[in-house]
Amino acid sequence: MKHFGAQLVAVACGGAIGATLRFVISAAMQKVAKGFPAGTMLVNVLGCLLLGLLLGATNDAKELSPAARNFLAVGLLGSFTTFATFSAEAIQLMRERQHAPVLIYVVGSVILGLLCVLVGHELALKFTRG
Repeated sequence: MKHFGAQLVAVACGGAIGATLRFVISAAMQKVAKGFPAGTMLVNVLGCLLLGLLLGATNDAKELSPAARNFLAVGLLGSFTTFATFSAEAIQLMRERQHAPVLIYVVGSVILGLLCVLVGHELALKFTRG
């Protein structure tokens, strides 16, 4: 692959930033929403919106190099959002027999995630195409 090393560095740098942002936001949200994984839900939904915006803004455009696109999409947003943590927190809520919170968390995260990717993509298309 052409420029694989540059893309690898870009993904690693984006990953460090995204993971750090996720940690900070999740820690802050834990103080606000005790007993509910609001931090993970927030970063996953926000990450979906941002990914939708990125994909919509760069869909047909050649403005971003492969390294820049990988920095943002794979590194930053890939490490910012987390399906594994989402799954583990959902299982924890199930084990605690918190039926309503787990339903809200799982269904809300999936539906909001899908909607945010769609909304972000459409907004980006609207603003980049005039």
